[in-house]
Amino acid sequence: MSKKAVKKEENPFKRGENNPLPPDPHDLKDKHLQNLKPQDKQYDLTVGKGLILRVRPTGNISFRYAYHINGRARVVTVGSYPKNSLAVLRAKYQLMVDDVDSGKDVASAALAEKEAQRSEANKVRAEKRKKADALTVEKLAMLYLAHIEDPDSENSRGRPYSPQTVRGYKNHLLNHIIPEYRLEGGGSTLIEDVKRKDVKVWLKKK
Repeated sequence: MSKKAVKKEENPFKRGENNPLPPDPHDLKDKHLQNLKPQDKQYDLTVGKGLILRVRPTGNISFRYAYHINGRARVVTVGSYPKNSLAVLRAKYQLMVDDVDSGKDVASAALAEKEAQRSEANKVRAEKRKKADALTVEKLAMLYLAHIEDPDSENSRGRPYSPQTVRGYKNHLLNHIIPEYRLEGGGSTLIEDVKRKDVKVWLKKK
């Protein structure tokens, strides 16, 4: 009975044959990167000292740093080229090397930072949704205008709003109330932020 062939995991520190890249990351030039041709599938090339370049079908080149810490092999993304310059990527790579040399697991740190950024982005989106759904002075005014302009709507006496009344309310809301509570940066004041004393001050100005 034949044993199944087990695919051996490729060693990320091995440069391989016919590697066009220099063995020292500090000798890496833009011309080396520009000469790397994309293929139908992404492929990796090891520069040396843990630096790996992943060439994607789009032509983008992802810089990755492979290292060992506490007996474990780890890989972390440094950045992409040409979105980042070679000088910037080399500097980020060297910072990671220095951090690993001092005992820091940069992959775990990068993951934690990414999670923190994602959490903050979710908070910002939630706050935007909350503001978008919140009732403002302008929204309430427009809802009220739509109500009194509806022919089937009735006032407190059970009668339809007269055209004169509708025009009066409309003029007052559009030319006085809404502008008064418009924010400097755009948008309208939230209803929950309008206080009784603010209304009294506004009425005294009229």
